[in-house]
Amino acid sequence: MRFIFLLLLPLFYTTVYCQSSTIEVHRVFGGYEYRKNGEKLDDKELLSTFDSFPPILDQAKSSRRKKLYSNVFVLSGGFLVGYYLANQINSRSENNQTNLLITGSSLISISIPFSVLSAKKMKNAVEHYNKRNN
Repeated sequence: MRFIFLLLLPLFYTTVYCQSSTIEVHRVFGGYEYRKNGEKLDDKELLSTFDSFPPILDQAKSSRRKKLYSNVFVLSGGFLVGYYLANQINSRSENNQTNLLITGSSLISISIPFSVLSAKKMKNAVEHYNKRNN
């Protein structure tokens, strides 16, 4: 019995290891969703998955930095555009603050390349991880 168990153990181990090693990438509204064994992974879990592969981890961290830059630009630009629109709706004076609108929309447009680059880098890191594990 012990002999059969020892024979089947490597087979069981490779089957379980192969199933748990791939990360699936799904396109959703507003970005990508990463799943491993059917469970959704957030950024921290994804980075902890890459811990054993330093080049892939560096690429994933770079992706997170780019995502942070994109979020900062979008939030500050959205605030400026919203502030301009609120002033235009609520004020009865002819106070023209189009510089807020221009600056806000510029910040939002600056965030787009950062967002696209972030998604590409993370998707590339996941592809390298899957290739390395298979």
